[in-house]
Parts: sequence; structure tokens; C-alpha cells
Amino acid sequence: MFGGTASEMEELASLQRAQIATDVSLSTAKESHFLDSVIRQGEELVPVTSFQRSTSTPVTQMCSSCPDKAWIRSRDERDITLRSKRGYREKTVKFNSLLGGMTIVNDDTLLICGLEDRDIKQVKLSTGMATSLFSSGKVTSLFCTGQLYPAYICMSPDGDLYVTLVDQSDFNVTADSERVLVRYSAQGEEKRRARHDGRGDVLFTCPTRVRTNGDVVGVINVTDKYNSHLVLLNTDLTLRLRYLGNDKVVSGEEKFDTTTYKPDTDYAITDFIFGPLDSIILCETYSRSVQLLSRDCVPMTTILPTQDSVPCSITITTNDEVWLGFSDGSVKVYK
Repeated sequence: MFGGTASEMEELASLQRAQIATDVSLSTAKESHFLDSVIRQGEELVPVTSFQRSTSTPVTQMCSSCPDKAWIRSRDERDITLRSKRGYREKTVKFNSLLGGMTIVNDDTLLICGLEDRDIKQVKLSTGMATSLFSSGKVTSLFCTGQLYPAYICMSPDGDLYVTLVDQSDFNVTADSERVLVRYSAQGEEKRRARHDGRGDVLFTCPTRVRTNGDVVGVINVTDKYNSHLVLLNTDLTLRLRYLGNDKVVSGEEKFDTTTYKPDTDYAITDFIFGPLDSIILCETYSRSVQLLSRDCVPMTTILPTQDSVPCSITITTNDEVWLGFSDGSVKVYK
């Protein structure tokens, strides 16, 4: 594991803070004003508004590609709703089977993992004031995922899809287990598959959320019912590093057994996104906080300190608002 003395680690973190601050100041305004302030001035997120999505079910899925609105789903629900930041329901898409993760494409298409049907579903969204709340798009099957269950999905800037898939959603990994990350074309043609690292060791115990910024692919790897960590890969799906939490990083060249790993202190990432210039924003269970990491997973700052409930999902709208879904069923919007 990457180590060093406390002073050496702090020096590295300081250098990366300075570099990211410089990079952000040179980037375009679109790359997030709030992160600029967070990194350069150590500011925290400022609440704008909130609403209650559910009285008891965690808000586990959110995605957005427009200002002031996001698609939202609570755990185990078969409906996906488009909500304004005041909580008004604008559209609803209903499904007849269990769902996994979702992503939005070109503002008018949702892609959803059909967990039960083992396919990737596509929803072409209707537009116009006359559209019924409960008839907001036609659901079709874009492609099947064979014998594996698709868990989560994201789209790269070049249009390819990254999907995490499993043969079983448990923590018992054998030589025959299929716990993989697959890169597909937009039409569902498989391009690459990641199951083992360069040493031949298993990459994932149970891969869940996946996101990419075009240069790096991130996957949350759940190792047992209490813990998970972040796996970063190159776009060719070779392993870069693992962030185990609590300032621990394992390089892609180091041997690591995900099937037996037990942290000294419980740590579980519920969701994450890539910020400007490969910075990473993640939600963590036990601290009930939102944390900012550098591109090499050096902790930078806590941008949202301990909350009353666990932040379970995160998205950023095109007008730079950060939406967080919580375990108590609430959605909070920050600027």
C-alpha cells in the first residue's frame, strides 16, 4: 500500500491541492464553480432546497443532464420520476420488473439496467406540455446481457457503455464466478471485459456503481455487507488503483485479494462522481459525509460534514447544483 510518514502524506496532499486549484482556475467556467471554491477556499456545500421523496425508502438513484431537474428512483421501486428541485413530479416512467442503475443520454433517452430481465432497457422520453405524467416514454430492450445480471451503467464521452454485471449478488467468489465490468458499443456489441487484474487475481467481489470521465473508469466494489471500496481502471480496463478508504490506496501493481479483504475500520462508499480534472466526490456511509479526493485518491477535504442520515446517491445538474439522495428518503440540493 502507498504509505510514507504523516508529514510525507500531508506534503503530497498539499501539492495535489495546489495543482488542482491551479488547474481549476485555468479550466472553463462550465467545469464547476462550486468545486473551485471548495478546493481553493475549503468551503462546504451550501444548501439551496430540499424535499421528501419517500418517508422511509432510501433514494438510491439519481441522474441529470439539465438544470434544476433530476431523474430519481428509490430503492426497490419500479418507477423512475423526473423531479424539479422543489420536489414537483414532472414525469414518471413505469416498469414491470426489477431495475438496476440508470444513465441519461442526449437529454432524451434513459438507459436502465433490467436486473430481473437481464437486459439494458431504453426509454425514449416524450416532450411537450401535453405529455401525461404517467406516459413519459416508450420502454424497449436495447440489448440482452446473456446469463449475467446488469447492475449499473454509465456512458463514456465517445458513446460507449460501461456496465457492471454479476452472476450472483453475493460475496462468495469462486473460480467460476462472473463479477465483471464490460465495455459495450452503443448498440450492445461487447468490446472489452474486465474480470481479473494483471496478476490474474479477481478484480471484484460484487461490482456495483460505475462512472467514467472519459479517461478513468470508477467502480464501487462491495466486499461484504458492511464494506466497499473504489476501483479505478483505465479505459482499456486495466487496473490503476484501489481506494480502500481511511487514506489507504493500493496500486494496480500490488497484489490484493478482494475476496478476503477486511478493513481495520468499516468503510463503505454509496456513490461517487468525477469532478473537474479527475477529482472524485464520494458519499460514505459511516461518516455520513461527502468527501473530495484527488485524482490519485488522496483525501482533500470534506465538502459536506456528518449528516443526520446517510448520503446514498449524488448527481450534478448542468447549472452546477449538487443533488444528494439520503437514506431517510429526502433529496437535498446544494450550490
